[in-house]
Amino acid sequence: MSRSRIDSRAGMTLIEILVAVTLLGLLSMGLVTALQVAAGAWSSSRIARGQDRRIANANALLHAQFAGVTPVMPMILRPGLAVPAGPFFQGEPTAMRFVSSYSMTQGVRGGLQIVELQTSPGQEGTRLILTQTPYQGPLSVGRFIVGVEPLPEPPSFHLLFTPLQPRPDSLIVADRLREARFSYLRGSRRPNEPDAWVSVWDQPQQLPQAIRVDLQPLEDVGRLRPVAIVSEVRARYGFTRRIRRR
Repeated sequence: MSRSRIDSRAGMTLIEILVAVTLLGLLSMGLVTALQVAAGAWSSSRIARGQDRRIANANALLHAQFAGVTPVMPMILRPGLAVPAGPFFQGEPTAMRFVSSYSMTQGVRGGLQIVELQTSPGQEGTRLILTQTPYQGPLSVGRFIVGVEPLPEPPSFHLLFTPLQPRPDSLIVADRLREARFSYLRGSRRPNEPDAWVSVWDQPQQLPQAIRVDLQPLEDVGRLRPVAIVSEVRARYGFTRRIRRR
């Protein structure tokens, strides 16, 4: 008789089952939400780290290219074109050409390279593209010069160059950019005049003291963006001076 009474009290009521199911549902929902937040944070962190690595790699590559700038004299065979003697260097807001001792594939052992750095439209935003061609002597760089344009402030003038064209073997240094701009540090022309950053290199008879690349991304992702890469040009030609340290 006592056993029958005990069995009749065993088990759970319907209300208790509903409460247990509700609590389990709430717990599961909280667990799923926490997993979604954690996955989102991990994905954002992975994207940021990837962007940081790409910018760090671009920084190191551009520093190596600019540090290896080599003053070579171009030979021009175009009839009627007289260009004052000076090292080969093209510096414009979105295009740059120079000769560097650093090779993308072999480092400093790769021999002199003609470096072409330019901006180009990408699938999203703008790309920064780098192209290298082995240097084959003065004619290999002189062929890029097509004319001379005088500037208002003497004795400045601007060399005219052939357009830069990306190739299948060109390297995309940075992608998904809102803007990429180049500027060049020009030494003072008069006493007590400070050095100045210019967007067009207007002193073809010498090399700039430093080069700056400003990269503005489409999205602010990663700790290193937006970024300005500033590198001293170690090569010296004529009366150039060292960059001032501040």
